[in-house]
Formats: sequence, C-alpha cells, structure tokens
Amino acid sequence: VDGHKVAFGFLCGRDYETKHYVAKADTDQFIREREASRERALAHCDSRRTIPVLGLVHALQGVEELPLWKYFFSLLGIPTKDSESLKHAVSVGKKESGAEFCAPLTAFHGHVRQLSQSCDALFLPVYLEKKDPGRQDRIRKYCYYTQFDASLASAMLDKLEKKPQIISPVFKDRSNSRLVKEALYKALATIYGDLIEKETLFSAWDKAQAFFERYQNELKASWVPPSKDSIAVALLGRPYTVLPASMNKGIPAIFQKLGVPVS
Repeated sequence: VDGHKVAFGFLCGRDYETKHYVAKADTDQFIREREASRERALAHCDSRRTIPVLGLVHALQGVEELPLWKYFFSLLGIPTKDSESLKHAVSVGKKESGAEFCAPLTAFHGHVRQLSQSCDALFLPVYLEKKDPGRQDRIRKYCYYTQFDASLASAMLDKLEKKPQIISPVFKDRSNSRLVKEALYKALATIYGDLIEKETLFSAWDKAQAFFERYQNELKASWVPPSKDSIAVALLGRPYTVLPASMNKGIPAIFQKLGVPVS
C-alpha cells in the first residue's frame, strides 16, 4: 500500500520484520470446561441399534447445538458421529469448496468432507429465522450464506464416488416447536422411517429441548464476575468463531497467559 509492505492476520505485535515467534500456550482451558459440562450432561446417551450412522457437523450452528442433537438422536437410538476432532477444517475446506467463502463456511466444507468418509448420512439442517423469546415482533435471520450450506455440501459431495445421504429439515422458524417436529419427522423418515414413530420423535424433541436449556443454564452459571480490582473476560461472538481453536486465533490464550480468566 503506497509502496509499503502491509501485514495482516499475525498475532498482535508481529509484523513481517519480526524475527521471533510467540510461544504457544495452553489455549484450551475454557474449551475443556465447556466440554466437561457437555460430557456430564450427555453421560446417559446410548445408541446401540445397528442402523445407519448419522454425521453431525461441528461447524456453523452445529458448534453450539452439537449437545442438543447428540442427545436428541440418542433418545431415538440413532448412532451419531461428529467432526469435532478435525483440527484443520479451513485448509481441508479450501480444497473442497470450489469458491471463496468466509472462514466459517470454508471450515464447514472441511467438516462435511471428513464425515462423508465414515458416515451413512449427514445431518445438515437448514436454519432460516427465529423469533426472540417474548418478542413476537422481532425475527432474527440466520446468516444468508449458512441458509444454503446444505446445498453447497450436496454439490461438493456429488463429486465423490460414494456419497452419503443428506438429511436436511428446513426450520423456517426455530421458535415454533410444532413446525420443527414436523420438519424433523419428515426429513428423518427418508432413512429411519421404519424405526421412528412420530409420537416418539415429538417426545424426544421436547426432552432434548429441556436438556439443552439445562445445559445452557449450567454454562451461564459457570461465569463468575470479577471481584473488585480484578479482571475477567467474557468472549462475545458466534460460537463457531469463538470456540474452535482453528477459528479463535489464540485470543483466549493471550488472556490466559496474562492470568486473566476467560469464559
């Protein structure tokens, strides 16, 4: 820019002329605390029937709602496998997306690609909008790009010799429980129709919703405000950019190295 070499994307304080590297710290303390809460909540999940394995993508809305879906499908006896362990989702996704997208959507392609190799079907719900609780006049729209992520995934998987089936319930309004249940039953019936009764699915959704609310309340309760003359940090942002180590750019570690608690 104007004859000067400009750096972007480095850790704070680094530039092209910086010769040393920042020491790597424990970046996952608050992530492990969240995972511990989730594992305690999911301790009673049990999926033992020999039926098609359903892949749960740990990207976009799936980062926040993975416990909800794991619990829901465990109640139905549907075995699941998630992609949470994938460490280089963005680099994998760049090879598969075929176009330039934001990092979260690129990572989504990477997670889908990984699960496609080991799952019989992929669960890729379509989120359109959700009304704020207690405010029927306000409708929150989900990101435009994420609204058609299932279509992008389908186009990518068409290139594979063996393509897993895609289950994509369309949730026009997540706040309408009846519509959500109907959409889930219709979508899951394409593969699991002989195994799931409508009443069973409806009941499982109610229980999963109650479970997820308890789980979120537990996370909220883990936040301890700083005492006088001390500092604590709450990370605000979309879960799929704040939580995965491949997306948060080590920001939690910067605070933790300074002895500042992060939630």
